[in-house]
Amino acid sequence: MRLITPLFVMILSFQLVTGQSTFSRAETQYEMQAYKAALKSYMECYRENPAYIQCAEGVAMCYARLNDFMHAAQWYEKIIDHTEVSPDVIFAYARTLKALKLYGKAKFYFERYAAFDAETGEHFAASCDFAINRVEAKPAFRITNAYFNTSDHDFGLATWNDKLVFTSFRKDIPKTRRTAETSLAAGAGSDLYLIDPHVEANVRLLFDDIADHAQVGPVHFSADGKSVALTKNTVNEESKFFVPAENRMSLYLATVGDHGKWEKVRPYPFNDNSYSTGFPWLSEDGMIMFFASDMPGGYGGYDLYVSYLDNGKWTEPQNLGADINTPGNEIAPFKSAEHFYFSSDWHPGFGGQDIFRTKYANGEWAPVAHLGVGVNSPKDDIGFVFNEADKTGYFYSDRLAGRGKMDIYKAEANMREVEIVVEDRDVQAPVLDAQILFSETGLKLSTDDAGIATVLLSRDTKEEVTITAEGYHPITMKLKGVGDSNEVMRYQVYVDALEAGQSSELAVEVGRDQSEERIPAIANEPAEDLRESAHPVEEANEELAPPMKKVYVRQAPEMKYAIQVSAFSKGEYRPERYQSLNTVGQVYDYSENQMTKVRVGYFDTRAEASEAIPAVRGKGFRDAFVVEQMVFPGGQQAAGGQVSFDYADFKVRLATYAKPGHFDAGKVAKIGKLESYKKNDLTIMLIGGFHTLVEAREALEQAQLAGFPDACIVKDMGGVLEKIRNE
Repeated sequence: MRLITPLFVMILSFQLVTGQSTFSRAETQYEMQAYKAALKSYMECYRENPAYIQCAEGVAMCYARLNDFMHAAQWYEKIIDHTEVSPDVIFAYARTLKALKLYGKAKFYFERYAAFDAETGEHFAASCDFAINRVEAKPAFRITNAYFNTSDHDFGLATWNDKLVFTSFRKDIPKTRRTAETSLAAGAGSDLYLIDPHVEANVRLLFDDIADHAQVGPVHFSADGKSVALTKNTVNEESKFFVPAENRMSLYLATVGDHGKWEKVRPYPFNDNSYSTGFPWLSEDGMIMFFASDMPGGYGGYDLYVSYLDNGKWTEPQNLGADINTPGNEIAPFKSAEHFYFSSDWHPGFGGQDIFRTKYANGEWAPVAHLGVGVNSPKDDIGFVFNEADKTGYFYSDRLAGRGKMDIYKAEANMREVEIVVEDRDVQAPVLDAQILFSETGLKLSTDDAGIATVLLSRDTKEEVTITAEGYHPITMKLKGVGDSNEVMRYQVYVDALEAGQSSELAVEVGRDQSEERIPAIANEPAEDLRESAHPVEEANEELAPPMKKVYVRQAPEMKYAIQVSAFSKGEYRPERYQSLNTVGQVYDYSENQMTKVRVGYFDTRAEASEAIPAVRGKGFRDAFVVEQMVFPGGQQAAGGQVSFDYADFKVRLATYAKPGHFDAGKVAKIGKLESYKKNDLTIMLIGGFHTLVEAREALEQAQLAGFPDACIVKDMGGVLEKIRNE
């Protein structure tokens, strides 16, 4: 035995040296932001020495930088229970799970990370509760993918002279770049593009000579069109758009000439090589600039700052304070006529960067409000620009089911701010920490020191809410439709204190806007947490190690009504044939049983749809009739700007078995409906019940994470399973 020990040591030492050499190469490539090359090197390192956990960690980090969180999670799982795993890996894995919408499991690991950093771990664990609580609310904006997106990064949208300017890595438009020798060379990297949003015109380069405009964006123009603030960036085409401390940025300012040419381009005087400045917003006259920076002296990461142009010189940046800035990253400020919008990865949200709004009044910032489902997703949602006159805005996101890496989305507002004020009837004092539960979505709010809770709700919201507070009778009341007014909708709620030994009977008065008619409250017992029945949870045994909590959240459908005007099995759907119906409602095509059906909708009631029938028939569609339509979130945008929903039955094919008894149904039972198909002597196992491709893609990620790496999305075409190629 002693004779072979030195040989064994020699072999082991050689493996470690080789692994470290490969690892060093991978580390260098990662530092250079060559993530695809680094990924290959880290994998090679792992194959050489699987016990070297830094190699697996490197693979996971590369996948995360490449925005592939499903594979990142699989590699983190290889090492997450290793005794030498670092707290940073635990935190990164938890954030990866949150990006995958696995909020229950993410919360477990954030709580585990809290043993090393209590403030951060507990904050993000609570943020998971926030996401579970809010993710089923009705969207306050109608979201559509912009027609000009590509398979590359498209981001940083701004308005100039009623047109849109954005940055893109797109490769479909020929371009040249003037070199130092004034010869022309092929262009590469990101450039600025111009489109007219009122006409679906061709996208064109903003400048013919783009030598000084490469790697520029985001930009922002003053409302008078005479000034521009721009970000010189180092965004990596391979990577996620925003990576703190890696994508370095600096601010420049210029005047805009008569023909749009930028003149007198000059650096912002408070740029510095040791930190970034970027994401600018300019006031109407170009005299005020908000921007983001990770300069020293902030609250952590990127903070938001303001600077003023005073006698031709920019003032020293002023931090916007702790009401907005956090230990995380706040970026992409935008000020509309009424509100201040920004993105943050610390304020409670769904994952990554989420979009928030506030307003400045009476010398202080109002509480920060999350813009909710639709605008926000588990991925990065950045750069909200909004015109409150036409209630339309844009933002960019790397969310699932986009056309490319980072896409630009249009957001049409359908929201109203609702304020619920809870007071003690007898003493006319605010009730702190009263709990407000929305019965349909499970949304929970808590009142602040002034007894107030505010939330942005879809105008379609008609919910029953239950209000409870310690020492008071609980009450239930119905919220009316929030209506079309832009004013804040206020409910004044008066609650009665319990007397000693008294049961929780109800006797309350509820008013809206106090000047309006009183709304009677409905007696009811305290409401249970309705989310428990809506979202099955696999409970973790507190005395044992994992399994962890897993919460799979899917938005519930709504029953609406529509008017069917046409149906055909052959031929292409041509929106222009139905343009006259746009005055009645949205025109969309709907696929069912290999038929294409053209419909107009949606209507909340059958009576509303029936009232619209004469208008439809008056436009030549005499066979129109009313149908019920089950509406799911995640509809896709069709050409021509009309909504197209495909409700063919999407499924996730898991695996094929000769002996189906080997299939472990417990791994995927909570993702969707279990199904099986017989093919000769084989059994195909699937999960189904997905009515949109977005739902199916979310289920695919969860199935692959659950141990089915070869899973794919299929479509049931009359008993034939057709694979969806673009997954």
